[in-house]
Amino acid sequence: MCVIDLKTVLENPLEVHYVAVEILDVNDHAPIFPEKENTLEISESALPGARFQLQAARDADSGSLSVQQYKLSHNEHFRLEVKDRGEDRKTPSLVLQKSLDRESVKTHVLLLTAFDGGKPPRSGNMTIIVNVSDVNDNPPVFSKEAYSAHLKENSPFGTTVIQVNATDLDEGLNATMTTDKIIIINIIDVNDNAPEIEVTSFSHYNVLIVAKDAGEPSLSSEKSINIVISDVNDNSPEFLQNPYTFYITENNRPGASIFSVAALKDRGKDQKIPFLVLQKQLDRETNEKHKLRLTAVDGGKPAKSGDIEITVDVLDINDNSPVFTKELYSATLKENIPTGTVVIQVNATDLDQGANGEIIYSFGNEVDPKIMELFSIDANTGEIHVTGKLDFEKSTSYEIDIQASDKAHVPLKTGKSVVITVADVNDNPPEIEVTSFSSSIKEDSKIGTTVALISVTDLDSGINGKVICAIKQGVPFTLSPSLQENMYAIVTISQLDREITSQYDVTIIAKDSGEPPHLTEKTISVVISDVNDNSPEFSTSPYTFYITENNSPGASLKAARDQDSGQFSVQQYKLSNNDHFRLEIKDKGDDGKIPILVVQKSLDRETAGSHVLSLTALDGGKPPKSSEMNILVNVLDINDNAPAFSKDDYSVTLNENTPLGTIVVQVNAIDLDDGPNGDVVYSFGKSINQKDLNLFAISPLTGELSVKGLINYEEREKYEIEIQASDKGMAPLTTEKSVKIKIVDLNDNAPEIEVTSFSSSIPEDSRPGTTILFVRIIRLSLCQYKIK
Repeated sequence: MCVIDLKTVLENPLEVHYVAVEILDVNDHAPIFPEKENTLEISESALPGARFQLQAARDADSGSLSVQQYKLSHNEHFRLEVKDRGEDRKTPSLVLQKSLDRESVKTHVLLLTAFDGGKPPRSGNMTIIVNVSDVNDNPPVFSKEAYSAHLKENSPFGTTVIQVNATDLDEGLNATMTTDKIIIINIIDVNDNAPEIEVTSFSHYNVLIVAKDAGEPSLSSEKSINIVISDVNDNSPEFLQNPYTFYITENNRPGASIFSVAALKDRGKDQKIPFLVLQKQLDRETNEKHKLRLTAVDGGKPAKSGDIEITVDVLDINDNSPVFTKELYSATLKENIPTGTVVIQVNATDLDQGANGEIIYSFGNEVDPKIMELFSIDANTGEIHVTGKLDFEKSTSYEIDIQASDKAHVPLKTGKSVVITVADVNDNPPEIEVTSFSSSIKEDSKIGTTVALISVTDLDSGINGKVICAIKQGVPFTLSPSLQENMYAIVTISQLDREITSQYDVTIIAKDSGEPPHLTEKTISVVISDVNDNSPEFSTSPYTFYITENNSPGASLKAARDQDSGQFSVQQYKLSNNDHFRLEIKDKGDDGKIPILVVQKSLDRETAGSHVLSLTALDGGKPPKSSEMNILVNVLDINDNAPAFSKDDYSVTLNENTPLGTIVVQVNAIDLDDGPNGDVVYSFGKSINQKDLNLFAISPLTGELSVKGLINYEEREKYEIEIQASDKGMAPLTTEKSVKIKIVDLNDNAPEIEVTSFSSSIPEDSRPGTTILFVRIIRLSLCQYKIK
């Protein structure tokens, strides 16, 4: 936008005006590029998506009349991308969308057109020349698909064998051939270490030729040249290696070809290859090495020959099984011997070599898993160890199958049995079995009543298995032997009383006669069942508790106890008749039945401060036994009564100017509650204003309302003071009462006269009633007035 600022001056009257003139743009300029032609160098290795910023066109016009868009001429390699940079600036960029190939097209000519926003739009053009720079992307190419040549083995040194040629499509250094590009192969190039090529070495050569350009990095191509060498008979037979050692396994059969030897030189179509044939079965364990001599003779005249020494090493095969050093392995162990103890060590040997002769020991495949829990065998040493608890009473001997295996790929195995005898020790305590048992017995059972039958056994043998039994003292029971050996009866020896002891733990002791002896204890619990021989009893009577008035929840009472149990314990409760309480019973299982006193009618301490009740407990006997407990319920006060003033109306008269401290009136309120809930304090109501607070005071304890400030009738003729009576409960209750005070006027102020309007002269013909003077009389007390 273009704005011209002007200042204008007007005369008569003089005025100065500032004028801003805005010049509106018209589309009178076309877009112009800085250059008509723009040249870009882009490598043919540039990847699709690469961006190349172009020079933007400029337009002298502004706003929508400036450059608004760009268009690129149609092509398959590039597209146009425009970025808006604000302030009428749009920057075009060339984006590669298809890879370039200099070898196909070296230069691309494009036309970029810029348009402004006029109607019709103006435009400007710029030619873009894209030169594609070369990269080394073409390797050299040989002129022929295949190369071959023939050469006699005794050709002179320096003889030309063949000439090859290669070309490269790239340019510059990328297409510049090194000296290796055109190669003339001489005999010396075939084998740098040999003065000549001999047919006895090779009948033909495959020579690999490399053509390489000078690019960075360099590209190369390879071509194979087949050179056939013609033979000349000029060498004696020679072997590849002398002496020669080879290896053969001992399991080869007679008649098998086990080795072939070929001469290195003088090879022709009539060359004979010797094979070594096995005539007799080999045995490494008898002879592991054989030495031979082989002679080769050619067909020349005179004939030439060559020798080679051959050593045949016989390799082992796994043809021998392990052999145990003993025919019989046996051992004797005491039962309960510590784990880890070595029982016995077995040993085996193997005539084979290496892994075929190395032995590992293990249990046989069909060994009982239970035996494997008791014993283990060391795979390397053959030691058999105890790994579990040996028990003579379970097994007196074990026959364990073991095996020795070599470490061959297909191992050979030999089995052997090991017999282990277990010797008995006194390692088993006696066992007590309760064969018949009555878990409970009535407390009134007769002496000699049978409670249980037991049997005693010991797994040990001989004197180790002989058992003596008894019962621990301190219980009213004893053991009575049975006619059958090791059988006993447990019987009572004194009178039982469940209320003294409700259950006995009876311990039976069984001891064998071994050395040292083993002892076993078994405890059975005998429950003494109840009979109804006791009445219910309360722990306290009378029972006193406290409950707040207006209380609705139930209160738990002390339950009666009955030394009897079950159906003979306390079964029910009964409450004496009353207006305020009823009884609920909760069954607590083992804790018995708990009576709960429930308030069914609201209590009022102000009406009745206590209640006396009677609770009866009955057991389940037939007939039932019972007992009583007196209950004293004390009702505790709650703050449920607000203070009440003794009068409905408090009205008094008070002379103005009454002396300070004068008691105006005494209010009184009564609260029926007890304690702090019934203590009353007095205060002004919340609605009293500050002026009244300055004139009156009230005693919190006595309720006396007294004069605190100057009372003036001329200021106020009556007062209504709100008095508040509150109790001292946690949540105090409050009652308000109004005290009405009427003020009596006293003649304590003279009248004052003020002239408000006055005419000092009056016409003589003024009519009666004409106003001459206005006065205002200020009076603080009642008064009369007259004109003198």
